[in-house]
Amino acid sequence: MHSPSLRSVRSTLLLVSALCLLSTSCAMLQSVMDMAPGGQAQSKVLVPSQVHPGFSVLDESNPLAASDSRVEYLETGMASFDAFFLESRRLEGALALSRHTLDLLEGVMDTEWIGQVFSDGALSSAVGSEVSLSASDRSTLVAALLRGDTSAVSGILPGVDNAATLVQSLGEDAQTVLQLATLVPAMVAALGDVPGSSAGLIDQGQALVTSAPGEFAGPQALMVPQVVSELRSSVEMLAGLPAETAELLGRLRAVIPGI
Repeated sequence: MHSPSLRSVRSTLLLVSALCLLSTSCAMLQSVMDMAPGGQAQSKVLVPSQVHPGFSVLDESNPLAASDSRVEYLETGMASFDAFFLESRRLEGALALSRHTLDLLEGVMDTEWIGQVFSDGALSSAVGSEVSLSASDRSTLVAALLRGDTSAVSGILPGVDNAATLVQSLGEDAQTVLQLATLVPAMVAALGDVPGSSAGLIDQGQALVTSAPGEFAGPQALMVPQVVSELRSSVEMLAGLPAETAELLGRLRAVIPGI
Protein backbone atom coordinates (compact mmCIF):
# COMPACT_ATOMS: atom_id res chain seq x y z
CA MET A 1 0.00 0.00 0.00
CA HIS A 2 1.45 3.38 -1.00
CA SER A 3 1.83 6.12 1.63
CA PRO A 4 0.37 9.48 0.69
CA SER A 5 2.93 11.90 -0.64
CA LEU A 6 3.87 15.02 1.30
CA ARG A 7 2.29 17.12 -1.46
CA SER A 8 -0.96 15.16 -1.15
CA VAL A 9 -1.07 15.62 2.63
CA ARG A 10 -0.48 19.36 2.28
CA SER A 11 -3.22 19.64 -0.33
CA THR A 12 -5.64 17.80 1.90
CA LEU A 13 -4.83 20.01 4.89
CA LEU A 14 -5.28 23.15 2.80
CA LEU A 15 -8.64 21.89 1.56
CA VAL A 16 -9.77 21.08 5.12
CA SER A 17 -8.64 24.52 6.33
CA ALA A 18 -10.46 26.23 3.47
CA LEU A 19 -13.64 24.31 4.20
CA CYS A 20 -13.44 25.18 7.90
CA LEU A 21 -12.89 28.83 7.08
CA LEU A 22 -15.79 28.78 4.64
CA SER A 23 -18.02 27.08 7.21
CA THR A 24 -17.13 29.65 9.88
CA SER A 25 -17.67 32.53 7.48
CA CYS A 26 -21.03 31.13 6.39
CA ALA A 27 -22.08 30.70 10.00
CA MET A 28 -21.14 34.28 10.78
CA LEU A 29 -22.95 35.52 7.68
CA GLN A 30 -26.06 33.58 8.61
CA SER A 31 -25.89 35.01 12.11
CA VAL A 32 -25.75 38.52 10.72
CA MET A 33 -28.60 37.80 8.31
CA ASP A 34 -30.69 36.43 11.15
CA MET A 35 -29.97 39.56 13.18
CA ALA A 36 -31.12 42.06 10.54
CA PRO A 37 -31.39 42.11 6.74
CA GLY A 38 -28.16 43.31 5.20
CA GLY A 39 -26.46 43.27 8.61
CA GLN A 40 -27.96 46.65 9.34
CA ALA A 41 -30.09 47.97 12.18
CA GLN A 42 -33.70 48.48 11.14
CA SER A 43 -35.44 51.84 10.74
CA LYS A 44 -39.10 52.06 11.70
CA VAL A 45 -41.54 54.92 11.18
CA LEU A 46 -42.79 56.50 14.38
CA VAL A 47 -46.57 56.62 14.87
CA PRO A 48 -48.33 59.52 16.65
CA SER A 49 -49.59 57.45 19.59
CA GLN A 50 -45.94 56.67 20.45
CA VAL A 51 -45.45 60.40 20.97
CA HIS A 52 -48.56 60.84 23.16
CA PRO A 53 -51.78 58.81 23.48
CA GLY A 54 -53.76 61.94 22.64
CA PHE A 55 -52.31 61.87 19.13
CA SER A 56 -53.68 58.37 18.45
CA VAL A 57 -56.42 59.79 16.19
CA LEU A 58 -53.62 60.61 13.75
CA ASP A 59 -52.20 57.06 13.65
CA GLU A 60 -54.10 56.04 10.52
CA SER A 61 -53.12 59.08 8.44
CA ASN A 62 -49.74 59.33 10.24
CA PRO A 63 -48.17 62.69 9.36
CA LEU A 64 -44.87 61.24 10.62
CA ALA A 65 -44.73 59.01 7.54
CA ALA A 66 -45.02 61.94 5.11
CA SER A 67 -41.93 62.83 3.11
CA ASP A 68 -41.66 66.36 4.55
CA SER A 69 -42.20 65.37 8.20
CA ARG A 70 -40.97 61.77 8.35
CA VAL A 71 -39.63 60.56 11.68
CA GLU A 72 -37.90 57.18 11.95
CA TYR A 73 -36.19 55.44 14.84
CA LEU A 74 -33.51 52.75 14.77
CA GLU A 75 -33.86 49.25 16.20
CA THR A 76 -30.64 47.33 16.87
CA GLY A 77 -31.73 44.56 19.22
CA MET A 78 -29.69 46.17 22.02
CA ALA A 79 -32.10 47.43 24.70
CA SER A 80 -30.22 50.51 25.91
CA PHE A 81 -29.56 51.75 22.38
CA ASP A 82 -33.11 51.03 21.19
CA ALA A 83 -34.58 52.88 24.18
CA PHE A 84 -32.44 55.91 23.40
CA PHE A 85 -33.32 55.95 19.70
CA LEU A 86 -37.04 55.61 20.36
CA GLU A 87 -37.14 58.26 23.08
CA SER A 88 -35.07 60.79 21.13
CA ARG A 89 -37.19 60.38 18.01
CA ARG A 90 -40.34 60.52 20.14
CA LEU A 91 -39.31 64.06 21.10
CA GLU A 92 -38.62 64.89 17.47
CA GLY A 93 -42.07 63.52 16.67
CA ALA A 94 -43.62 65.82 19.27
CA LEU A 95 -42.34 68.82 17.35
CA ALA A 96 -43.35 67.41 13.96
CA LEU A 97 -46.90 66.68 15.14
CA SER A 98 -47.12 70.10 16.78
CA ARG A 99 -46.21 71.80 13.51
CA HIS A 100 -48.82 69.71 11.73
CA THR A 101 -51.48 70.55 14.33
CA LEU A 102 -50.59 74.25 14.33
CA ASP A 103 -50.98 74.43 10.56
CA LEU A 104 -54.52 73.06 10.99
CA LEU A 105 -55.27 75.37 13.91
CA GLU A 106 -54.17 78.43 11.98
CA GLY A 107 -56.58 77.38 9.24
CA VAL A 108 -59.60 77.27 11.55
CA MET A 109 -58.62 80.53 13.24
CA ASP A 110 -58.75 82.33 9.91
CA THR A 111 -61.17 85.24 10.34
CA GLU A 112 -62.91 84.68 7.01
CA TRP A 113 -63.41 80.95 7.67
CA ILE A 114 -64.78 81.65 11.16
CA GLY A 115 -67.18 84.25 9.74
CA GLN A 116 -68.62 81.72 7.33
CA VAL A 117 -68.87 78.70 9.63
CA PHE A 118 -69.81 80.55 12.84
CA SER A 119 -71.97 83.22 11.25
CA ASP A 120 -74.66 85.05 13.23
CA GLY A 121 -77.33 83.21 11.25
CA ALA A 122 -75.84 79.77 11.95
CA LEU A 123 -75.32 80.54 15.64
CA SER A 124 -78.84 81.98 15.98
CA SER A 125 -80.32 78.77 14.55
CA ALA A 126 -78.14 76.65 16.83
CA VAL A 127 -79.00 78.44 20.10
CA GLY A 128 -82.61 79.28 19.22
CA SER A 129 -82.29 83.02 19.74
CA GLU A 130 -80.80 85.97 17.89
CA VAL A 131 -77.01 86.19 18.00
CA SER A 132 -74.96 89.19 16.89
CA LEU A 133 -71.20 88.89 17.40
CA SER A 134 -68.30 91.05 16.35
CA ALA A 135 -65.45 89.44 14.39
CA SER A 136 -63.34 89.62 17.56
CA ASP A 137 -65.99 87.85 19.66
CA ARG A 138 -66.35 85.19 17.00
CA SER A 139 -62.61 84.47 17.06
CA THR A 140 -62.66 84.44 20.87
CA LEU A 141 -65.50 81.90 20.73
CA VAL A 142 -63.54 79.53 18.47
CA ALA A 143 -60.40 79.93 20.61
CA ALA A 144 -62.48 79.02 23.68
CA LEU A 145 -63.81 75.93 21.89
CA LEU A 146 -60.26 74.89 21.03
CA ARG A 147 -59.19 75.34 24.66
CA GLY A 148 -62.22 73.42 25.88
CA ASP A 149 -63.19 76.47 27.96
CA THR A 150 -66.95 76.01 28.42
CA SER A 151 -67.30 79.00 30.77
CA ALA A 152 -65.82 81.31 28.13
CA VAL A 153 -68.22 79.88 25.54
CA SER A 154 -71.17 80.53 27.89
CA GLY A 155 -69.90 84.06 28.45
CA ILE A 156 -70.10 84.79 24.72
CA LEU A 157 -73.29 82.80 24.12
CA PRO A 158 -75.36 82.95 27.34
CA GLY A 159 -77.42 79.85 27.90
CA VAL A 160 -75.09 77.54 26.02
CA ASP A 161 -73.86 74.94 28.50
CA ASN A 162 -72.88 72.20 26.04
CA ALA A 163 -70.31 73.43 23.56
CA ALA A 164 -70.05 70.06 21.80
CA THR A 165 -73.78 69.99 21.04
CA LEU A 166 -73.61 73.56 19.78
CA VAL A 167 -70.74 72.83 17.40
CA GLN A 168 -72.29 69.61 16.13
CA SER A 169 -75.46 71.50 15.21
CA LEU A 170 -73.39 73.93 13.13
CA GLY A 171 -72.33 71.24 10.64
CA GLU A 172 -69.29 69.29 9.53
CA ASP A 173 -66.94 72.25 9.06
CA ALA A 174 -67.54 73.46 12.60
CA GLN A 175 -66.90 69.98 13.95
CA THR A 176 -63.33 70.28 12.70
CA VAL A 177 -62.81 72.62 15.65
CA LEU A 178 -63.83 69.92 18.12
CA GLN A 179 -61.57 67.39 16.43
CA LEU A 180 -58.61 69.75 16.69
CA ALA A 181 -59.50 70.56 20.29
CA THR A 182 -58.70 66.96 21.21
CA LEU A 183 -55.15 67.40 19.87
CA VAL A 184 -54.35 70.59 21.78
CA PRO A 185 -53.82 68.97 25.24
CA ALA A 186 -51.63 66.27 23.66
CA MET A 187 -49.53 68.92 21.93
CA VAL A 188 -49.10 70.98 25.10
CA ALA A 189 -48.13 67.89 27.12
CA ALA A 190 -45.73 66.56 24.47
CA LEU A 191 -43.99 69.91 24.00
CA GLY A 192 -43.75 70.43 27.76
CA ASP A 193 -41.79 67.19 28.05
CA VAL A 194 -39.16 68.16 25.49
CA PRO A 195 -36.73 70.55 27.26
CA GLY A 196 -36.08 68.38 30.33
CA SER A 197 -36.02 65.06 28.49
CA SER A 198 -33.73 66.27 25.71
CA ALA A 199 -31.03 67.38 28.15
CA GLY A 200 -30.82 63.94 29.77
CA LEU A 201 -30.88 62.18 26.41
CA ILE A 202 -27.94 64.24 25.12
CA ASP A 203 -25.76 62.96 27.96
CA GLN A 204 -27.01 59.41 27.40
CA GLY A 205 -26.37 59.58 23.65
CA GLN A 206 -22.82 60.82 24.11
CA ALA A 207 -22.12 57.96 26.53
CA LEU A 208 -23.54 55.43 24.06
CA VAL A 209 -21.26 56.75 21.29
CA THR A 210 -18.29 55.85 23.48
CA SER A 211 -19.62 52.44 24.53
CA ALA A 212 -20.98 51.27 21.15
CA PRO A 213 -17.77 49.66 19.80
CA GLY A 214 -17.53 47.48 22.90
CA GLU A 215 -21.24 46.68 23.13
CA PHE A 216 -21.68 45.37 19.58
CA ALA A 217 -19.54 42.24 19.36
CA GLY A 218 -19.19 39.49 16.77
CA PRO A 219 -21.51 39.85 13.76
CA GLN A 220 -23.23 42.81 15.45
CA ALA A 221 -19.99 44.78 15.14
CA LEU A 222 -20.98 45.42 11.52
CA MET A 223 -23.68 47.75 12.84
CA VAL A 224 -21.30 49.99 14.78
CA PRO A 225 -20.70 52.62 12.03
CA GLN A 226 -24.45 52.95 11.40
CA VAL A 227 -25.28 53.06 15.12
CA VAL A 228 -22.60 55.63 15.96
CA SER A 229 -23.67 57.81 13.04
CA GLU A 230 -27.30 57.69 14.20
CA LEU A 231 -26.29 58.42 17.80
CA ARG A 232 -24.36 61.52 16.77
CA SER A 233 -27.19 62.66 14.52
CA SER A 234 -29.67 62.20 17.36
CA VAL A 235 -27.55 64.15 19.84
CA GLU A 236 -27.23 67.02 17.36
CA MET A 237 -30.99 66.97 16.76
CA LEU A 238 -31.75 66.93 20.50
CA ALA A 239 -29.56 69.98 21.13
CA GLY A 240 -31.82 72.11 18.94
CA LEU A 241 -35.15 70.94 20.34
CA PRO A 242 -35.57 73.33 23.32
CA ALA A 243 -35.33 76.44 21.12
CA GLU A 244 -37.70 74.94 18.53
CA THR A 245 -40.11 73.98 21.31
CA ALA A 246 -40.19 77.53 22.67
CA GLU A 247 -40.92 78.81 19.16
CA LEU A 248 -43.81 76.38 18.69
CA LEU A 249 -45.32 77.20 22.09
CA GLY A 250 -45.18 80.88 21.20
CA ARG A 251 -46.91 80.12 17.93
CA LEU A 252 -49.59 78.13 19.77
CA ARG A 253 -50.27 81.00 22.19
CA ALA A 254 -50.60 83.38 19.24
CA VAL A 255 -53.09 81.07 17.53
CA ILE A 256 -55.13 80.27 20.66
CA PRO A 257 -54.98 83.19 23.13
CA GLY A 258 -55.28 82.06 26.73
CA ILE A 259 -53.93 78.56 26.15
